[in-house]
Amino acid sequence: MRADKRGIVRIQPIYLGLHHYNEVYGSVCSADVKGTPPMAEVSPEKLKDSAAKMVSEFNSQVRLDFVQVKEPIVISRHSDLRAIRRKIDLDTDAMLIRTLGAVP
Repeated sequence: MRADKRGIVRIQPIYLGLHHYNEVYGSVCSADVKGTPPMAEVSPEKLKDSAAKMVSEFNSQVRLDFVQVKEPIVISRHSDLRAIRRKIDLDTDAMLIRTLGAVP
């Protein structure tokens, strides 16, 4: 396929602003563990800033004229996960996903 006939690659960024563990730090904490501090809630502004930073870092590394990055979807509650399928359409070719904090 010639370069001038190349199609646009549409990428949908998704930022998962959910803590991997709802109530406590650490990977093995359970309800009966005492002294573990609760997770602080992250503000919507910080989540939007983190999503924008994810997109800008991606754009700075991938300088291709046929890549179109859509507006990021920010997931701030578990119920937001159900809305992803309404926001992603058949024109989406790939997803760029990053999560809040370290991945377990």
